[in-house]
Amino acid sequence: MLTIVRFGAGTGYRLARRIGFVRLAVFAAGVAAGLLLAPTSGAELRERLRRRWEERLESADDLEIARRVREELAQSPRTWHLPQPEVEVAEGTAILTGQVPHLSGRADLERTAAAVAGVVRVDSRLVVDGR
Repeated sequence: MLTIVRFGAGTGYRLARRIGFVRLAVFAAGVAAGLLLAPTSGAELRERLRRRWEERLESADDLEIARRVREELAQSPRTWHLPQPEVEVAEGTAILTGQVPHLSGRADLERTAAAVAGVVRVDSRLVVDGR
């Protein structure tokens, strides 16, 4: 059989306050224990997190630039009909690898890649297939 216990308004308020304080005290004790047992200082941890965040942003930027270069090469009237090269971007340098049918196609691919915002330099590793 289920018994329902009724508390007065004052009892409920006191109980809620006490539970709130207990939770706060347990949380504070957990933070204190974590700080005491931490393998590195807070400054070292912040510096490591900052470096990782910057590396992630840089790599995301390179990936985004590579995506834009691929998109531009596929849509440009000068290059859409050519075999599309593989595109990698490292620190703003677009690296194009693959085969092209003629020298003018190679030049068009290089010019189009260089025109994309964020590309600092183009490293062309395109091979002219003169069949």
